[in-house]
Amino acid sequence: MGPEGRPARVRGDPEFEEMMSAVRAGHVDAVVVFSLSRLARQGALEAMLINQELAKHGVLLVSVEEPYLDTSTPMGVAIFGLIAALAQQESDMKSAYITATKETLRAAGSHVSGMAPYGFQSTREPRGGTGGGQAGP
Repeated sequence: MGPEGRPARVRGDPEFEEMMSAVRAGHVDAVVVFSLSRLARQGALEAMLINQELAKHGVLLVSVEEPYLDTSTPMGVAIFGLIAALAQQESDMKSAYITATKETLRAAGSHVSGMAPYGFQSTREPRGGTGGGQAGP
């Protein structure tokens, strides 16, 4: 997660770009991530490019949840690519599920997300098994 709990999309994220500037300037020895899936949601290619740039500057990539991973070996790079591909698949599946759920709630006339519009109150009234909330005056 990025600042304020928003999901980070890595490239283009100001904090990521600031880190990469420090990497390019030679101020970083290692980049520590909690989980490679947090770094690799945009897919294996993007993750490989990030890892390649880190390696070019002699920066070690360390994952708290995958301490066994060594991207300095061909097998480690292969495992890294698999983890990245699975992270992207998980992200895509969650996105499709959330989109489908919101469409179902909208079709049932439910308020989908966020606060109710100004002047309305949000109430929970299960209807037709959707369990969605209603926004009404």
